[in-house]
Parts: sequence; C-alpha cells; structure tokens
Amino acid sequence: MRTIVSYSEVRRTEERMPDATMSTKGQVVIPAEIRRSLGLGRKVAFRVEERDGSIVLTPIRDLSWRSLRGSLSGDFLTAALEMERRSDRERES
Repeated sequence: MRTIVSYSEVRRTEERMPDATMSTKGQVVIPAEIRRSLGLGRKVAFRVEERDGSIVLTPIRDLSWRSLRGSLSGDFLTAALEMERRSDRERES
C-alpha cells in the first residue's frame, strides 16, 4: 500500500531535520543538535543498517569495546558475545 503525503507535510518534516553530507571517504558528521539530544560523546560506535532505502545508525552503548582493547580474555569474551546475541534477538523480535 502506498502512502500519499502532501508537499507541505514533507516540507515541514525537512525543516525539522538537519542535513548531513558524506565525504569522499564515506564519513558523515551527525549534526550537533542530534548528538546533544541523544547524549552522544566522542568515539561512539554505531550499528549500521539499511532499511527500506534508508540508512539507520544505532549507537552501541552496552559495551565500550575500544576502552577494553587488549584486556578481553576468557569468560569475559563469552559473556560479551552472549550479551550481543541477546541484544540482537530482542531487536529482531
């Protein structure tokens, strides 16, 4: 089923949404107002998905893997993998 949207409705939506541009390296800067509203700091990792022709970025907050680089071993790796899989299952259902 196709949804018909009026030009004025599209225009109002566009006015509320800041633009971002992709660099030649594929980098996109998330506008400051969005970063502030979501509480995103430096070096946040994102899950990147394509949905219905759109790019969806989801911050990964449950594990700061960069700060733990080199210290992961043994049971901790298993627990981290189980946590990630549980998160994936919840998102898919």
